Amino acid sequence: MADVYQKKYRWRRTQLDANDPPTDFDFIGFDGDQSFARIQFDRTSHMKIGLWKWNSIHIPWVRRHILPHNGWGENALDAARLAEEHYDRLKELHGR
Repeated sequence: MADVYQKKYRWRRTQLDANDPPTDFDFIGFDGDQSFARIQFDRTSHMKIGLWKWNSIHIPWVRRHILPHNGWGENALDAARLAEEHYDRLKELHGR
């Protein structure tokens, strides 16, 4: 059996405001206080319904970007892994 990926960073349910209760379908990744990515269960994209979308989000110290900075994973853990790997590449590029 393949090893199960262990998340490196903290992920918490997204809550945009008091009228937006958090769900198990939308998460933001944090490295300490710095948010770096969002993953969401895709319910609307043609040919992607049922997959998990990951997006890199604004990181103040990033001056050079790496593409792609978004994509899809088969499940939440896969999307988190892809987002974390992208973030780690950004940290390496910027000497962090």
